This record gives sequence, structure tokens and C-alpha cells, in this order.
Amino acid sequence: MIPEWLTPLLQCPKTSEALRLLTPEQLERWQKQAAECQLQDGLGNAITSLNGSYLCNQSESYLYPIEDGVPKLNTEHGIQQRQLHN
Repeated sequence: MIPEWLTPLLQCPKTSEALRLLTPEQLERWQKQAAECQLQDGLGNAITSLNGSYLCNQSESYLYPIEDGVPKLNTEHGIQQRQLHN
């Protein structure tokens, strides 16, 4: 887990919105989307499951994993809803 004092200093690299820890309720919603293959990472790869802790931006449009207490804030690690191309 990241220190509480650090969270208010973090910004989403895509939207510049403040980041906060994802709540268990939010994680459950995102996990459902992952199970339905509705999520992708910043490289366009499908995300089919979510494990661990995440930060989300204010609008809850991007998630960033926290690995070994370190938030992965580069856009490649950002998780978003899958973009459908017609």
C-alpha cells in the first residue's frame, strides 16, 4: 500500500485529474467489466481480471495498479474501458 500522504500528490497522466485509492465497491464494478472483456490497458491489450490495489482518477475512467507499494502511473499500465472500433 502507498503512504496516505502521497495519494493527494498523484495525478492521472491521461486526464491530469487527482488520483485516489479504489474502494472495494469500485473494484467490484471494474472486476465485473474485466470478466466481460470490457477493459484494456494503455497498449490496447484486453484485461480479463483485476487483482491487488489500484488508484483511479476522479471521473473513474482510468485505473493504475499499485505493485509492491509503487503506483504504476505510466500510460501503458493505465486501464480503461475497451474502445470499440467500427
